[in-house]
Amino acid sequence: MLKKLLSYARLFFGLFLSCGILISCAGKSISSSGGANPYRLNSKAKVTDKLSGESHNLDLTVIVDPQRAIRIDVTALLGYRLAEVVMTPQKIQYIERENKIFVTGGYKPQTLKPLFGQEIDPKLIWAIAHEQNLKDGRYYGTNVKFELTAPGSQDDPSRKITLENKDLKMVWIFKSKEAVSLSSSSYNETFVLAQPVEYKLITIK
Repeated sequence: MLKKLLSYARLFFGLFLSCGILISCAGKSISSSGGANPYRLNSKAKVTDKLSGESHNLDLTVIVDPQRAIRIDVTALLGYRLAEVVMTPQKIQYIERENKIFVTGGYKPQTLKPLFGQEIDPKLIWAIAHEQNLKDGRYYGTNVKFELTAPGSQDDPSRKITLENKDLKMVWIFKSKEAVSLSSSSYNETFVLAQPVEYKLITIK
């Protein structure tokens, strides 16, 4: 069951990252932008394998320092951590817990190959996390639909994004947005990942 959830998490990211706006790279440590305030997006994704009919739910917490950095924590039921991903305009870092790997590299398709087994441009994630206005369309064999829902009540989602290809359907619902206050130390704890003990380091140059 756990391995299935991990594979669904991979498929989710594979769909998600194969669709949107490329950003250039270089650099190292980061600091707060000092501009727009950081915020957290609380969301859930339902991932359905169209071949088997099985569905699984994932929790995704997205923390954004506008135009500076994004962190995504992917967890399964009972809070089991599947992956942590940090992106800046300079680099990508992620921890993939099934295979115990820690990957770091530039903001380019090759950096994501150890996670997905293929090169994928890290595009759509930046646009969605920054709440940019996006159009429905077809990207790299995946149909993408964006919906804004009426505020109504706090329990209503503000955005729903559906990604679907011949094998998989993923419905990603954003439930809430909240401001985040980060000190200098907590900022780097959030947006700089450390290599876990006994995890293999992979550096993509």
